[in-house]
Amino acid sequence: MVYKSSVVFLLMGTVAYVWGEKYTEQYDDINLDNILTNERLYRIYFKCILSKGKCTPEGEVLKKAIPDALK
Repeated sequence: MVYKSSVVFLLMGTVAYVWGEKYTEQYDDINLDNILTNERLYRIYFKCILSKGKCTPEGEVLKKAIPDALK
């Protein structure tokens, strides 16, 4: 459970960082709460970030932003 919570906070922080730095209205319709509370969606994004599954366009943005957000 702690691991999952850590991943959730990392995802939320990364998204906030990316969208704060390069704000675009393109992703205004993304519901992060839905992704983080829906086990199926969560697994899709998690596998995308780990390069173990296909990525949605939003997942690609998130995946590319994580290294910069962690600096």
